[in-house]
Amino acid sequence: MVKRSYSVKFKVIIIMVIFLMAVTLIMVSASYAFLSTYTRKSIIQTAELNLSLVAAHIAQDIASVDYVSRWSSSNVMISEWIEKLDKYSANTVFTRLLEEYANTRTKQYISRIIITSLDHERLLHYGSNISESQPVNQYSVLDIEPHDISISFSWDRVLHDPFMPHVALPVIPLFRPIGGPNSGGRIIGWSWMGVSTDIIMDKLHTYPLENDNALYLTLGNDTWLIQGTTLVPQAVSPEDGQPTGDTSLSANTSIRTFPDDAGHTQTIVTYQVGTFPIWISQSLSGVQFARQTELYARQLALFILIILLLGIAVSFFFTRIINRPIAKLQHRLSAISSGDFSTDPTIEWHNELGDVGRGMNELALSVKDLLETTIEGEKKKQELEYRILQSQINPHFLYNTLNSIKWMASLQQAPGIAEMTTALSRLLKNIAKGTRTVIPLKEELELLDDYFTIQRYRYGGSIRLVVTIGKELEQCPIPRFSLQPLVENAIFHGIEPKGGVGTITIAAHAQEDDTVLITVHDDGVGMTREQIDAIFSGREQNEGMFRDFGVANVNSRLRWTFGERFGMSMKSEEGSYTCVTIRIPRAGYSGDTGNTGDTP
Repeated sequence: MVKRSYSVKFKVIIIMVIFLMAVTLIMVSASYAFLSTYTRKSIIQTAELNLSLVAAHIAQDIASVDYVSRWSSSNVMISEWIEKLDKYSANTVFTRLLEEYANTRTKQYISRIIITSLDHERLLHYGSNISESQPVNQYSVLDIEPHDISISFSWDRVLHDPFMPHVALPVIPLFRPIGGPNSGGRIIGWSWMGVSTDIIMDKLHTYPLENDNALYLTLGNDTWLIQGTTLVPQAVSPEDGQPTGDTSLSANTSIRTFPDDAGHTQTIVTYQVGTFPIWISQSLSGVQFARQTELYARQLALFILIILLLGIAVSFFFTRIINRPIAKLQHRLSAISSGDFSTDPTIEWHNELGDVGRGMNELALSVKDLLETTIEGEKKKQELEYRILQSQINPHFLYNTLNSIKWMASLQQAPGIAEMTTALSRLLKNIAKGTRTVIPLKEELELLDDYFTIQRYRYGGSIRLVVTIGKELEQCPIPRFSLQPLVENAIFHGIEPKGGVGTITIAAHAQEDDTVLITVHDDGVGMTREQIDAIFSGREQNEGMFRDFGVANVNSRLRWTFGERFGMSMKSEEGSYTCVTIRIPRAGYSGDTGNTGDTP
């Protein structure tokens, strides 16, 4: 079954679309919750602001009218006239009343002013509707006189003008008792003022109101629904509703919920007119909140749609920018897999994908170099195998041949040949079968003895080997074939050029730092500094028993085996001697000594 794969471009688009949809969903949810709260708050604050503006205008007019009412109940001239002190005539007092009326900015709202004594013998009456009203006299004023004249009332009720029974003219009555300056606090009369409700209604004609909203007017304990220019009494007051948690802008504002006639919950915003017992309320229906929220939601949806489209466009643009470089990188990979290891500079852009392109070019060069190196190595390997095949000799054939030479030498009474053949046989057997890299010093001396036996016969007994090493040092570890190259070097570079008898002395001495110094001393012709440097650097071609086992190799193997503090040094004096010193550990080497192999 073939597993279906998707391109990186497709995955990027899917991830970006999912991300945008998730972000959009979160934004819509958060924005809708915010808009719902913001819409409600905005509508309530707008209603509160409108109510505060109209209430401020109404309060100014009411304060102007209320001043006239207070003046009429506290003016000294009026009080003295009512007390019949004969200081002022009725015409004088009436003229003063007309002056005050004329100076009032809102006089058009004063339907009538009545000032009378308790016995109603003294009576003043003036207003804007006198010509249309019934007569006001000492008998008719009894209809408006309260039972308790000591209690004033103002701006807390609405009634029809009692002196105009044929016209339903709603007025707001203001009643205040009059006390004379010489009465000792005794009430001597009262003033009654009828104020047209137009003082309030005129300000509400242009009030901005939605079709499903309503305005209410509350004076004292009574509430009316305002329908155009008509006041419709209500059985309940907005203050009977339940307070909400909405925050108002002013302390004069209260916000409550109230069920309407259809059973739906509506919000009532109420604002007090100044300090008077007058409140104006506006109802806010749930439909208005829903309509405003829907409007904001449409705007939000349009905004989110634009963001989503822009996000998708950016996603496609982003993938297009990435897709072209990736296509070139894929083409380059295909070329490399087909064996084209050349470099392509056009994929080395100055960005992250350019880093990938540079890496691919470097990879191609590395693979190319590796292939060339591998091919060259294979050629060398084949040549080496051919050379090994040419030089390969069966060890058993070689050992049997040497044994045959030994027995023939013994039969012909040639002990030197037999001894040399035996030494060579043991030496070759150690070389062929010995696998240990580190051996005891005793075994190294035995290998050296076999080698020196062959050299002694070769040079006709003109060289001697003297070994002075105590038995307590015979178990010291030493790399295999470390002394043989040193003795060989002493023979070839020291004694042989001398042209006479020579002696090689090997000695070992234990040191206090738990190491052993082994010296190889010859009394040959010595060496120059240049010769010593050539030997240590490995530049001098070794013509001894081991082609690649020279003095420099011994020094390297000592350091590799035991550490940097161990190794070899050489000093020489031309025409006198050469002395090589090597330092090895006395004991404790834990390296792998391998198989013991065959020992001679």
